[in-house]
Amino acid sequence: MSDTNETEFQPLPVKPRVLSALSTLPAAERRVADAVLDEPDAIHRSSIGQVGDMANTSPPTVVRFARRLGYRGFTDLKMALAADRGRAAQFGRPPTQSLERAPLDQAVADDVAALDAMATCVTPQSFEQAAAALSAAPQVFFVGAGSSAALAELAVFRFLALGLDARTHRDPLQFDLELERAPEGSTLLAISHTGATRTTLHAVRSAHARDFTTIGISSHAKSELAELADIVLVTGSATRAHRLDMFTNRIEHVSVLGALHDACARSMTRASTDSAHVAARHMD
Repeated sequence: MSDTNETEFQPLPVKPRVLSALSTLPAAERRVADAVLDEPDAIHRSSIGQVGDMANTSPPTVVRFARRLGYRGFTDLKMALAADRGRAAQFGRPPTQSLERAPLDQAVADDVAALDAMATCVTPQSFEQAAAALSAAPQVFFVGAGSSAALAELAVFRFLALGLDARTHRDPLQFDLELERAPEGSTLLAISHTGATRTTLHAVRSAHARDFTTIGISSHAKSELAELADIVLVTGSATRAHRLDMFTNRIEHVSVLGALHDACARSMTRASTDSAHVAARHMD
């Protein structure tokens, strides 16, 4: 099988790509992904046949996995892993997993890795569109279930302090009633680690029925929420599929919400300053 196509190779970080696609991979490619996440140094020193043996799969599957991540093939995947290793050494960051680390040190290292992944997954264009939609909306709704519901409530608390009309409800029926009464041009921001939570997706569909702008924050690029939302902020996920969702690290989502809050605050300050300048000119 050919290991190239016409796509130009770009040495972008591998880990965020793998993490964001992890939940959608076929079983054989999932084993390759686990090998890449667990032993990146060994992967970039190995042949395609050796990687296939490590993942208990075939060389063509390794190539398909690399192409699914956006690389031309296995060679480009190895080059990207080598580039990532160089970046980590340059910034003096140790490996993120170590049995010898104290729990607090390990937690901090995991948070750093999660935020690094998020910073490369969230695109500036999507972020700017999301911030603009929140700032301009007459009402803003935040929705989430389980641990995401707590993040939605935190977001409402913070955005209310900005003066925005921010709302959330844990009861889906009450949420639907609020959406029915909401003014035109409102915005809904949905938070879901998996991007597949039934009640959250229902809220997004209800918002679409009212022609509201919808924003989705999810760990996974290939999820139903990512397909439904008008604006998608994919953070990647540092949690493997076999771990329970209640134990997933949500620091990436908290960080994105905090950044959106800051962007809205700056936008509102600029708008207030511009209005004051206009008023002053009319008084002169």
